[in-house]
Amino acid sequence: MGTKKAVKGIKDSLFFWGISKIYTLGINVYSVTWNDVSEKVKEKIDKKTDKTARKILKNVGKTKPTIKTKLWFYGVRMLQKKGGLNKVDNEYWNMKGYTKDKRPWL
Repeated sequence: MGTKKAVKGIKDSLFFWGISKIYTLGINVYSVTWNDVSEKVKEKIDKKTDKTARKILKNVGKTKPTIKTKLWFYGVRMLQKKGGLNKVDNEYWNMKGYTKDKRPWL
C-alpha cells in the first residue's frame, strides 16, 4: 500500500536534486518478504523491470533537463544570489559557479 505516494516522493526528491530524467516503477507486492511474493507478481516485476531497463539504456547520454528543471534551477539560483537559505548551500552554488554563468547541464 502507498506505492504511488512513495514513488512520487522519491521522484520529487530526485527532481529537486536536478536529475534530468527519472524513470519510475512501482508495483504492489502485497507481502512483507520476497519469498512470500507470488510467482505471478514476480513475473510481472521481471517484465516491467526489463521494459524500463530497455528505455533507460536507449536514452543513456541523451537526456536533457526539462523546462521544469531549468525553471526550478533559475528560481533557486535567484535565491542563492541573494545569499540563500543556508551558508553551506550558498557556498556550494558559488563554488560551482551556478550563481554566475555556469549551469550543471552544460
